[in-house]
Amino acid sequence: MPKHAHIEFACDVRGEVDRVPSDAVIACYRLVQEALNNVVRHADAKRAAVTLHRDSDRLTVTVTDDGRGMRYDPSSPDVAKDGHYGLIGMKERIRAIGGTFRYGPPPDHRGTQIHAEFPVA
Repeated sequence: MPKHAHIEFACDVRGEVDRVPSDAVIACYRLVQEALNNVVRHADAKRAAVTLHRDSDRLTVTVTDDGRGMRYDPSSPDVAKDGHYGLIGMKERIRAIGGTFRYGPPPDHRGTQIHAEFPVA
């Protein structure tokens, strides 16, 4: 049975996300794709959630899981060995379109949360 078969996925979309510039659509898609890949491969999570919220000038994307969490130090010489290229790529892709990117534990401190915001006006 596939590893992801035991993960409950949820998605919450708010606002007019169908009217987002193409560079933001691609960045959002790649971020969610990579984050969910990480959940399936590494998190040992039971649940994961994706939220997309659009207001008048910004799109906010959050991927949260209840897995074991992660440690990541971008200055560490072990970044390549530990396989953190996905986080680096997410961060660079979001910043390239003028957005912000952060990750860490969610508010309940269990698992990992990837959070990005970028302009869409």
